[in-house]
Amino acid sequence: MKKENIKNKEEHKSTETPCCADSSVCSIECSPKSRKKESKCDATLVVEINKMKIEVLGTGCPKCKKLEANAKKAVEETKSTAKIVKVSDISKIVEYGIMSTPAIVIDGEIKCYGRIADVKEIKKWL
Repeated sequence: MKKENIKNKEEHKSTETPCCADSSVCSIECSPKSRKKESKCDATLVVEINKMKIEVLGTGCPKCKKLEANAKKAVEETKSTAKIVKVSDISKIVEYGIMSTPAIVIDGEIKCYGRIADVKEIKKWL
């Protein structure tokens, strides 16, 4: 989580972060006193930086390991901050409807299954 000190709502809006009045989008820690003031807000805004999530689905066979290595290389080459997660639990793999591994899922979207995607292809998805 990244914390920002917001001096006023104008500054807050200029950061292209949702206004601190919109608590459904951002989480703020401020006193009732600061909430009442329209022009000044001394709140500390907590902004969660969204990271791309790459899931490599497979039981640990050589093909699954190769796909994971390709995903790591693609992330490194693109200088992405994506998080790579290895999923080897069969029940979780089946929840995606995958019956043939290896598979790669990026932010919940199945990109390929039953084959090893190469680095170039993975980089296009990032």
